[in-house]
Amino acid sequence: MVSFRRAGVALLLWSISAAAETFDYVVVGGGTAGAALAVRLAEASHSVALIEAGTHYELTWPLAAIPATDVLPVGSDPDPEVHVPADWGFVTTPQPGANGREVHFARGKCLGGS
Repeated sequence: MVSFRRAGVALLLWSISAAAETFDYVVVGGGTAGAALAVRLAEASHSVALIEAGTHYELTWPLAAIPATDVLPVGSDPDPEVHVPADWGFVTTPQPGANGREVHFARGKCLGGS
């Protein structure tokens, strides 16, 4: 388990060992709004758990260390062999305006939003 505590916000990655802990608030979604809400609640002396679906992709995706590569997943191929772990890999139904092709619908899962 990796645990970071900042301003009273618990970020628990790769573990459900915090299931036995109790929190005043549980914020689901670590995007910009969820993270901001969690910090505001913690600043008001509430205990807060911030839950995010994604992994710590900076450790598992080699290109994450290169500046500006955060834009690569946007519109990228949803093929599991190609796309980054921070993307859900959603595709649309076949689109008539795209000659019947499915279109990748980029949706992220990482702390800080996407």
